[in-house]
Amino acid sequence: MEKEETITTKIDEREYLRKIENDLSDGGFLNLKTPDEIHAHFKDHKGVTLLLVNAIIGIPGIEARMGAVAALKAMPDVVDHAVTIIPHYEGNGEALEPYVQPYQISCPMIVMIKDGKIIHCLERYMIKRMYDEEKVEATIKQWFYLLK
Repeated sequence: MEKEETITTKIDEREYLRKIENDLSDGGFLNLKTPDEIHAHFKDHKGVTLLLVNAIIGIPGIEARMGAVAALKAMPDVVDHAVTIIPHYEGNGEALEPYVQPYQISCPMIVMIKDGKIIHCLERYMIKRMYDEEKVEATIKQWFYLLK
């Protein structure tokens, strides 16, 4: 019975992850799934990228995703790229680390990068204190207004 429950849990996790990826993709985010994709995007970075470091579980992860998607839908033309990664996949965290310095990767985390430099960052503890997707959305929209 235990083995069957473990298999079911893994399938459920994959389905849940696929749903998250689809929701973000529908919201305008490109999912960078490998270290090579991360390096290709951020090496010699030009333009403005909204980066969502995804958290699979927990309320802050949900609020970060929903707030980021809502802000991007409200003001889609402000950024050149909207990307998301799951840092626990095959070395993605290590691949992303040099591009978010001096910050340490936290899940979730929302970062705005312009021409290779971080200009705004919401770390997990900040998102957790907001405890509201509308506050996350409003913060990102403020970033967008500052870019205009």
